[in-house]
Amino acid sequence: FFFQAEDGIRDFCLSRGLGDVYKRQVHGGTMNKQVTALALIFCLMSSTFAALPASSTSPVFAELQKLEQSSFGRSILTTVEVHLKTGEPVQNLINLLHNMLLQLEEEQRASDASHSEFQNSCEVDITALNSEIAAAQLSKQEASDALNIDEPRLVLLLQDEERLKAEIIATQEHIAQLHANRQREKAQFEENIRQINEALVVFNAARKLIERTSDEYASLVEKSSNTLGTAKGNNNVFAQVSAQLAKTKLQKKGWNSIAQVLAQILSNSERLANQAVVGRVISLFDQLTANLNQAAVTERENEERRIQIYNRSVEEATQRLNDLIAELNRTQYEIHATQIRIEQNRQKLAEAIRTLREKNEQLSLRTKECNDENHTYTTQSTSRTSEREIIAQVIEILESRANLLRQYAQNRNA
Repeated sequence: FFFQAEDGIRDFCLSRGLGDVYKRQVHGGTMNKQVTALALIFCLMSSTFAALPASSTSPVFAELQKLEQSSFGRSILTTVEVHLKTGEPVQNLINLLHNMLLQLEEEQRASDASHSEFQNSCEVDITALNSEIAAAQLSKQEASDALNIDEPRLVLLLQDEERLKAEIIATQEHIAQLHANRQREKAQFEENIRQINEALVVFNAARKLIERTSDEYASLVEKSSNTLGTAKGNNNVFAQVSAQLAKTKLQKKGWNSIAQVLAQILSNSERLANQAVVGRVISLFDQLTANLNQAAVTERENEERRIQIYNRSVEEATQRLNDLIAELNRTQYEIHATQIRIEQNRQKLAEAIRTLREKNEQLSLRTKECNDENHTYTTQSTSRTSEREIIAQVIEILESRANLLRQYAQNRNA
């Protein structure tokens, strides 16, 4: 029979305060009712019992004195002492102790089963937590590795984006410059052709003034010598043509000089009466006209080449611009995709860190629970083993040397 103290502490006497001697939860019912009376008597008498004198030399007394060193041993011996004083058969006491031994063994089996089940659940839980921690560590490492790749890559992509934007602007400006240059070249070409055509008109008009087409048709210079009135009119024509020649501006300075000389010659129609002079003047007109016609041809050929160069340059620049725009679009797409991956991996990293913290805390708590339960089980099992050994030892003495035990009990208060 046991008295139940707080927190599962049990012993034979309610008032002895045995503390940690036998700290465990009760499994099963009460002890055999035969112990009840003996335990109550023990509670009334235990305060008056003392240890045997140190002079005892019997080996059995030495064993019993060793039992007195533990609280549970003293409790058992006190129970035996009380029982022997009642005069009841020793076999009843042996049966009582056997019942106590059986209960301890039953409690140990129940504790073993409960401990085994609890430790199995601990192993399952700890294995699962370790797996979750390993998965979280792997997720954290993967996220960290991805960020170590994507974050520097994003910096390079942003730099490429700025470079491509600058190149696109420069290419657009280059295309605009090509268009502007083409307009200036076209305007210059048209001005050159206009000057050449204008000079040709003037030269042809001046040549006709002095050219003799046939014997029947004299030149205007020859006709001017016939009548005074006609000469005055022709002089006016010469003056006008001379003025036009003087105002003619050609690209080549040599041509301008020739035009100025011809203007001076035509300004004095009397000098043109000399046929030799007229022939040389006409030759100059023809040479200058031929040069101007060739110059016009050359200008048109150069204009064609300039147009081809312009078209090729614009085509190349436009292709370059399109390539840059396509590359910029790809870069911006990569930037967007990389930014999304970085954000996802940052969230993944934060989630992995949070999971690691939570799972490590859970693992620590669960490990502590399992260790505490294992410690409690070990302590209780050790205590039960010790108690079973004490009970078995007392039973062995009762069965073989009951008289010595009775003598020992009688001398406990001596």
